[in-house]
Amino acid sequence: MIARIAVHLPESLWLQESADFKPFVTEYKGERLMVYPPLQCPFEVRPDEEGNFDVNDIYRMLTPLRPERVYPFVRMNGEIVKHANLLQVDFSRAEFNRDSGAEHDPSRDVVETIVMNIVARLRYTIGAPTFREFKLSQTFWTVRYLDDEGGELLEEKGRVRGRVNAPFKFRFTGLDSYAWDAVVGLSFEFQPHLWERLFLDAQFLLPEVAPSLTVTISAIETAVDEMIHFQLRNDPDKAHSLVSSNTLGQRLDRVAKSLTGHSLMDEPTLWDAFNRLRRARNAAAHEGIAFVDGVGVDEHVALQMILAIRPVLEWVEARMSADLRSHLERHEPTWEWRSPVQSTNLPPVQIKPGAA
Repeated sequence: MIARIAVHLPESLWLQESADFKPFVTEYKGERLMVYPPLQCPFEVRPDEEGNFDVNDIYRMLTPLRPERVYPFVRMNGEIVKHANLLQVDFSRAEFNRDSGAEHDPSRDVVETIVMNIVARLRYTIGAPTFREFKLSQTFWTVRYLDDEGGELLEEKGRVRGRVNAPFKFRFTGLDSYAWDAVVGLSFEFQPHLWERLFLDAQFLLPEVAPSLTVTISAIETAVDEMIHFQLRNDPDKAHSLVSSNTLGQRLDRVAKSLTGHSLMDEPTLWDAFNRLRRARNAAAHEGIAFVDGVGVDEHVALQMILAIRPVLEWVEARMSADLRSHLERHEPTWEWRSPVQSTNLPPVQIKPGAA
């Protein structure tokens, strides 16, 4: 029996149309694998006019496209190219657990390890900065159970022939009347302060945890240094000396205390937010993995850590002149998404709990 894993690649690759890419057979922890070269599929997630999704559309679209689309206006080594956005791996065994409601077989962890290894090999070999490793929770992927010849299995009560894993992650940038009025109130001389740009950039970098935490630290550092220079605007040499001779934590604590009479340590919630971020960033820099208090920091935890720094930046801004305070008032619109996810049940698939 075959368990065919099909994973949508968030970043497409471009292949010479005439190149002969062959699959290869290997083993991982006793599992026999066939790894296919990157393939092309017609994958696209788009709701219908009522905002509904049919998961079987995803199941069908995560299959190799025949014939593949080529792009004659793009050339690689003088030859036309095609794009590849599908990674396919076959597991071969006598049997897989296909019971309805059962855990993934092969397990999600094993699948993710194999997929990320292949992606890392590709990225390293071709030297592609944008073709990055990713988590399975960040993309759409399927498992198809097939017979030894790659054909569809017969339907059996209580057993599935495939599973769909769909993150359904959407990001909206909204503009309401309140925000537009604020835009109108700004002049053409307006420029966001550097720490404001860095704070937004840190969120944009997710799901890359380590870079996003590093940029958030840079946002705090930039704001604190500006505050020190503002407080010592008549003595720039002393300001430079305090910045260069004190760590960021010391600048938020004793330097701020000496200049303004206030230390961030006087605000336990704010200091804890800064300290957790600092420790997680340091762990990522020195250990290669971000963690705090012995717990790994994933994308969702990192986002909460970054957002918790907004009040820290406001605390720093309060020690500067009014024109250096970027967020006198904060306003965020509320969002609501209403859309059922439905299945036509052709072929039978199962969405794992927590996958959507």
